Amino acid sequence: MKKVILALSTLLLSLSMVACSSTESEEKGKDKSFIKDVKKSFEARSNYLDDVDSGKVTLDEDEYLKEAVLKEKEILEKYKDAEFDSPELGKLAKDYLDGLNKQEESLKYYTSDFMKYEKLWTEGYDVRSTTLTTLVDKFGLEMTDEAFKELKNNAQVVKEKNDIQAKVDEMLKSIKFEKVKEEYGWKDYEAIVENTTGVDFESIFLDVKLIDADDVIVESTIVSPNGLWNKDQKVKLEFSTDKNFEKMEWTAEYYK
Repeated sequence: MKKVILALSTLLLSLSMVACSSTESEEKGKDKSFIKDVKKSFEARSNYLDDVDSGKVTLDEDEYLKEAVLKEKEILEKYKDAEFDSPELGKLAKDYLDGLNKQEESLKYYTSDFMKYEKLWTEGYDVRSTTLTTLVDKFGLEMTDEAFKELKNNAQVVKEKNDIQAKVDEMLKSIKFEKVKEEYGWKDYEAIVENTTGVDFESIFLDVKLIDADDVIVESTIVSPNGLWNKDQKVKLEFSTDKNFEKMEWTAEYYK
């Protein structure tokens, strides 16, 4: 009899441990609740902006945009340090919150630096649109066809822009300036560069920084081809300086 009771006790204890383990496993990840709350937050923002369009909300643009961002953040802020069963979903959650934060930050410059506001706001929207599109395609987020179409179109634009940037970055790495002349303390540098990006540039500017042994920028100079720079075309980039330096670094701004 004692053996039977002991066996039953062991069985009950095992079942209890399995149940607890199952509950802990189910509660550990925030995957499902995050997807539900993203839908809820997106709809809250959309409904609020509908009220703005209909005249129910009458605020200045920067004020109602701030409220629109907060509509989402109030729901999603709790996922800032949440654990997710899917690492990819965890990254998407972080990215989406970063996009919201960037849009919120942009509004600080709405009246003082409108170009900076537009840049940050657009960057935030780009992150949000690409993240939401992935959540729909891979994680079952539901939204209206109209909303998804707009986000999908922007996400495609962002992808194309990122692809071009990656090719530009690769081209920049290939540039090698060589000293071709030195006279009266001035040094001339040149580089022959092929446009390997597959894109025609209306204009492109390199901001070349000359850096000394102490990592101090001793000079910055703008280097650019003359006029259009078509794909597969080679151009000569050149600059002169009277500064002594140890290395060069450069970034590019371009228009196509």
